Amino acid sequence: MQKPGVHCALIAMNTFSCGSTFNVSSNSKRTMPQPKMVLRWFILCWIVFSSIIIRCSSQICQLEECKQFCASGTICECSPEVRNCTQTGFGGTMKNLQCNGDRCTQQCIGASCNMTCSTNSSECTQNSRGGITVKKCDANVCNQNGNSGVSKMTCLSNVQDCSQRAILANVTMTCNGTSCKQQCSFGNCNMTCLSNVDFCSQSCLSNNCYARCRARICRQNCPSGSDCQIIRPSNNRSNHVHYPIHRYLNYNHGKVGGTITTCNPSSASSATTCTQGPCVKFPCTMQCGLKSRYDSCQQHCDRSRCDAINCTADRTCNQTCQRGQCASMTCNAPNCVQDCSLGICKEITCPRNADKCVQSVGGGEMICEARSCDQSCPRGICNATCSSTVRACAQQSDQGKMNMTCAPGVETCTQNSTRGDVIMKCNADVCRQSCSALSLRYDVLF
Repeated sequence: MQKPGVHCALIAMNTFSCGSTFNVSSNSKRTMPQPKMVLRWFILCWIVFSSIIIRCSSQICQLEECKQFCASGTICECSPEVRNCTQTGFGGTMKNLQCNGDRCTQQCIGASCNMTCSTNSSECTQNSRGGITVKKCDANVCNQNGNSGVSKMTCLSNVQDCSQRAILANVTMTCNGTSCKQQCSFGNCNMTCLSNVDFCSQSCLSNNCYARCRARICRQNCPSGSDCQIIRPSNNRSNHVHYPIHRYLNYNHGKVGGTITTCNPSSASSATTCTQGPCVKFPCTMQCGLKSRYDSCQQHCDRSRCDAINCTADRTCNQTCQRGQCASMTCNAPNCVQDCSLGICKEITCPRNADKCVQSVGGGEMICEARSCDQSCPRGICNATCSSTVRACAQQSDQGKMNMTCAPGVETCTQNSTRGDVIMKCNADVCRQSCSALSLRYDVLF
């Protein structure tokens, strides 16, 4: 029978690399130990515990799923074979949190954190509240979200999507990836986009925003009357085409004003064409032919910003956002066209009674049930989904990232890529995929 005694259990901060357990019992008496004995063992336990913490200066995880608690002064690392890696730190200063896993998340609360993500990672996210956070990322998708404190982020050339969001924080971003976005609320924002960037966007609700942009497309959204500045330094690359800088002074302390156009003719004789544009007080919204049919509905948001168009027409519905920004298009017409080849469009939806659905975007999504669906994606990240009612579904890209899905019942599904990262999921009668030697990755899933 074990006699009562004093038990001291110590487990180091990292159970992966170092840990010890000490059990000490008294064999002399059956009675409880004296207070002096308890105090002595407590002091001994604290001395051993402190020495273990000093020696445990690193954590290396090689499991498939890793969750690490990183104390002040600790180096945490996830190996390449890790699928999901989560690292959490409270207070203090961390030397470096390195992640080579597939998906990595770092939570920093009141701490000064440093995070590095390699090219082995597909998605890397850093969330912080207070403190100073620094992130260097070369993963496919990189996100940094800060609430108060100071956040600094660097995205390298392998990054496809680099995003930084902050509330009540001072943030700095340096980006050399494909798409770079910075959103700030009530803090100082500083952004630099290098020459490798296709799209560079800075949105601020604060009064102090500054951007240096060498990207092909540069955009800045700021409050009216704020101290915002965006400049394009000189660039010696003769083959790197630059589009004009677009500045949108459209916010008023978080409240957005816009223009709404509703087209409903009083007589059939006037049912010809309804047009919205140019969009001066944006964002602009258009509702065309929902009660009385038009032959044609047109929304023009060149060098401006439109929220949405919802149209029903006998012939065509067009949404044009050359060097502009459009949110969505819902089309109920024989011919649906969304043209954002030099701008940004998020989504187009075409119903099954449409004959032709065409989308030309620098990153967007097509949901198509029409007879013919055609998506052109010169750059950015594009997704196309064709339902069983579609006869011919086509997707083509110059240097963007494409995902294509063709449901059973589609007659022909075609994907062409000159340079980019493309994936096709095809259940159609005929599946065709053409990728040049410059394509980064191409997969066909049947």
